Amino acid sequence: MSNFWVDVYKLQYERIAEHERQRLTFSNMIAVLSVAISGFYLSSPLELTIILNIWLAVVIIIINVFGIFSVIKSRQWIKFHQSRARKILKEHDQKLHEFFVNECKPDSDKDNERRPVLYVWFHLAIILLSVALIIIKTVQVA
Repeated sequence: MSNFWVDVYKLQYERIAEHERQRLTFSNMIAVLSVAISGFYLSSPLELTIILNIWLAVVIIIINVFGIFSVIKSRQWIKFHQSRARKILKEHDQKLHEFFVNECKPDSDKDNERRPVLYVWFHLAIILLSVALIIIKTVQVA
């Protein structure tokens, strides 16, 4: 395999790493924002109206749903770059490609505990806990 194709192959994995880094950063920012909103809400001495409580819940739901879509989209791009890297390897270094193909590796599409799925569950848990806390405080005040 020529140096050009080696560089193109490496570039695919650099892009995969960048997508994973972006997913982690974005999910963490959303989690921090959601927890901060919930924390300020719970520690606030003000009694907010039911309408404002609903808006807070909606904001938390929207930003976490956006986080879920971001996780799903980043996985699609990661799989795209993996596929591209495999094609490059197959076309330019058949021996190395066969080594990786014959390797006993679990199918990540069938793994329900892969990181993107865990991030989706994480965002769903934030939604449920935050909304539950808002509902509980709203009921206590009313």
